[in-house]
Amino acid sequence: MLNQVTLQGRLAADPELQQTANTKKSVVSVRMAVQRDTNKYAEEDNVDWINLVFWDKLAENLSRLANKGDMLIVRGRLQSRKYEDTKRVDHIVYEVYVDKFYFCTKKSREEDPPALGEPAPARKHRGSTQGVNVYYSEDNSDGELPF
Repeated sequence: MLNQVTLQGRLAADPELQQTANTKKSVVSVRMAVQRDTNKYAEEDNVDWINLVFWDKLAENLSRLANKGDMLIVRGRLQSRKYEDTKRVDHIVYEVYVDKFYFCTKKSREEDPPALGEPAPARKHRGSTQGVNVYYSEDNSDGELPF
């Protein structure tokens, strides 16, 4: 069976790194605005707000390098979870658990991007228009890029 999602959109907020209570794993939950292809004269809203979840090094890298409004391409799997609110009403939430992401917007770099598996540098002001697409993945098998 196949469960793979690829999206391109803009981050709706600055990513905030958090730690899970029990295992102390790094996690970032953030929404992405993804525009649908529609007729340009349509009056309906053509933006979907997709919940994304980043874990471990991906979460750490995203929180250090990305800001609200940055254009990303993300790849991952769709997962659902069910919870009961305080009024005992059941809800189902759908989220994309991201395993790779790419920056689409140009970023200024005073340093080279970190190698896969290494911690990312702290955020810097991005006033310059020079930069490259940067690729991050959970796959730390041999440290080489897949192309």
